[in-house]
Amino acid sequence: MKRIALGLLAVIMIVVVALTIHFYQLGVQSQEGVVQSLIGGELSPCPKTPNCVSSEYKQDAEHYVEPIKFLTPTTLPSVEMLIQQVQAMGGEVVEHNSGYIAAIFKSNIFQFVDDFELRLDSANAVIHIRSGSRVGHGDLGVNKKRVSEFKRRLNKTAPFIGELGA
Repeated sequence: MKRIALGLLAVIMIVVVALTIHFYQLGVQSQEGVVQSLIGGELSPCPKTPNCVSSEYKQDAEHYVEPIKFLTPTTLPSVEMLIQQVQAMGGEVVEHNSGYIAAIFKSNIFQFVDDFELRLDSANAVIHIRSGSRVGHGDLGVNKKRVSEFKRRLNKTAPFIGELGA
């Protein structure tokens, strides 16, 4: 009985070490990528995996979240205000201009990198938003929660219309 318990413990330890190494390697791999940036003036589509959300492609129901809608173009927040909100959430802005912001968020333990992008559509008084993991299959809902949190924080400083959830 004692040998079985020791054998089982050894197997569990081997699995834990293997998973730790695997997640460490994925974390390193995710840091080597770059934000996709705009493609034809729009945020890039989400991959088939369930670790991304975007407001850009309504026809992609699995990944779709509502964009951030304002009453008029003049009520859109400034890029500086949006950058402050991203940074307040722990994001690192890596690119920005008058109509686009790209940032990265890193997980605490394995430093997985998620891309977070905002595209300001002044003509329609909308901010499109995308948050996606660079590696892996699932994300345990982290990207959808990040979008919801961003909307909640933004609504406190620059109230918008539409739903607050992701």
